[in-house]
Amino acid sequence: MIHIACTALLRRIKAGHLAKDGHSFKGGGVDVTSDCLKAIIDFVEPGNIVTVNENGIPAFEIEVRRIGESDEQ
Repeated sequence: MIHIACTALLRRIKAGHLAKDGHSFKGGGVDVTSDCLKAIIDFVEPGNIVTVNENGIPAFEIEVRRIGESDEQ
C-alpha cells in the first residue's frame, strides 16, 4: 500500500511504502507535492469550494482561484 504524508520540516508531500517502523518511507519516499496540488486543483476546479469532512463533520474548505488573468477570460 502506498502512503502519503506532508513532511514537517520542508513542507513537501511525499509518497511511498512505509518502513517497518511505520513512520518513515522506505528509500525516503518520492516528492509528489506538485502532482498532489495539481490533482486538488483539477478536483476542486477554479472558482469552486469543496468542503472536507473530518469524522463526518465539515472541518475544512478548499477554495481554488485562478490568479494572473482578468475576469473577462
